[in-house]
Amino acid sequence: MERAERAEAAETAETAGTAETAEKAGPAEVAEAGKAEPPEKAEAAERAFPGWGWRVFGGFAVLWLAAALTVTWLLFGARLGALSGFMPPTGSFAVTGCFEGMEEGDFSCRGRYTPFGAGAVTREDVLLRSADDEHRLGTRTSVRLVGDQVFEPSPIGTFEYVSMAGWTVSTLGMPGLWMLASARRGRTADGDGYVFAWLAALLGAIALGLAVMPLAWVLSLIRG
Repeated sequence: MERAERAEAAETAETAGTAETAEKAGPAEVAEAGKAEPPEKAEAAERAFPGWGWRVFGGFAVLWLAAALTVTWLLFGARLGALSGFMPPTGSFAVTGCFEGMEEGDFSCRGRYTPFGAGAVTREDVLLRSADDEHRLGTRTSVRLVGDQVFEPSPIGTFEYVSMAGWTVSTLGMPGLWMLASARRGRTADGDGYVFAWLAALLGAIALGLAVMPLAWVLSLIRG
């Protein structure tokens, strides 16, 4: 009988201790749970702008990319077409003198430009940029007029302009791609990957320039 009473007393004490421990742990767990933010609040905290703000940001990114493409085309488009031979000849050029540029093998010439067609007026002292070779005095060659300068097909010039166009569009356009990705996700995108992508684009532009050189050489032979 006495043993039964002792066992019952021990069981009662153990139950009371467990309840007291749970009572003490209860407020701590509640406080810890109160610190954790719901997923919705955590996601909202990552957003720098409201929904309409990201839409405006995305529209600005599209305009940025369009401007990058436009600037690249205005700087290199027509000249690249003339250097590669895609643009047909617009006139003939009589060389009066040539000089070497800042880089070895980069020649420019001055001379008289006569457009094709009846009644064409000859223009004096016109600059032939990125000449395919150092022409002798009096040499006549077919050229393409771009602005106030003329060009002739040149594989080396094509490589240089393709590379420079690639460097320009990648440098100007990469921030626009980053902004567009951030706007689509609704939060700021990690920029490290875009830095590596920009470096890869610079190397890709050089590779593309090397790839189109044979085509430019063939066009220079066919179209002159």
